[in-house]
Amino acid sequence: MTCTGADQDCVANETPDVSGYDPEQSAPANKGKVWDFSGRPECQDKARYENICAELGKSWKNCMSEKVQAVCAGTCLVCARDTCQDHETIPGQCAKYTRFCKVSGVRAMCGHSCQLHPSDCGSMRITSTCYLDS
Repeated sequence: MTCTGADQDCVANETPDVSGYDPEQSAPANKGKVWDFSGRPECQDKARYENICAELGKSWKNCMSEKVQAVCAGTCLVCARDTCQDHETIPGQCAKYTRFCKVSGVRAMCGHSCQLHPSDCGSMRITSTCYLDS
């Protein structure tokens, strides 16, 4: 951290910079990441639904539906869902905040609970902020 003044406390900023990110429409932001679940049938789209899944998968919002996840496990990266973690300061905090998942700071803190795209987990920049003592 860069806070070196005698009258300053340094703490991590808990609101990562996620400006311009739309988790429901433009996800993933990290389009270069490739997931390979070959050989794991539970991680594949159901037979004969591949075209439907490809269409539904164009918007990550569709993949937030449990019914879509059941049919489109491959497209919706169901087997990668646990790569996103919640970074709670108080246990159970994210469960209470899921209705605020449209707020970027909540999404960044509660990636698993807010169903953040697995390719975007951990890619949000965290900066530090200095707070002056009174």
